[in-house]
Amino acid sequence: MIDVVISGAPGRMGRSVSRAVASVDDMQLVGALGAPGRPYIGEDIGTLLGIGPQNVLIDEDIEAVLRPDRTWVEFSTPAATIAHAERVKDLGIPLVIGTTGLTESEKEKIAVWSDRMVCLFAPNMSIGANLLFKLAETVSRTLPDFDVEIIEAHHRFKRDAPSGTAN
Repeated sequence: MIDVVISGAPGRMGRSVSRAVASVDDMQLVGALGAPGRPYIGEDIGTLLGIGPQNVLIDEDIEAVLRPDRTWVEFSTPAATIAHAERVKDLGIPLVIGTTGLTESEKEKIAVWSDRMVCLFAPNMSIGANLLFKLAETVSRTLPDFDVEIIEAHHRFKRDAPSGTAN
């Protein structure tokens, strides 16, 4: 059984990942972290998701959910992601980062820290975006003398648009 903590659980991607984790037999949602002072703090994540109580309250304190035997999934803000990753690396906890909007300097920190932990960093985990990455690579090899422009667009709720996916 893989015990999973999701940072940014109340957000759009956090909710999707929380639902996915709750729906599989070999994973267990054991922690949900949200932004301090928000009205959902203390609410059961399953109730927020509409899937029924999961006996996992949304917490605002990393200390309440940080344990060495868990996998950490990060879909929060860049500042929170860096702070959490720094703590997670010290415990050698496996880390999945899907947070967007990280600076090059922040990405470099994560790369250095990944020597101390298992880390998957993908600033865009959508199937569509990753297919477009592959297609853009193929097109650029096939048409090397063409100028290409990629425009990044998001839904109106995306807080960090542009998020850097097109870079």
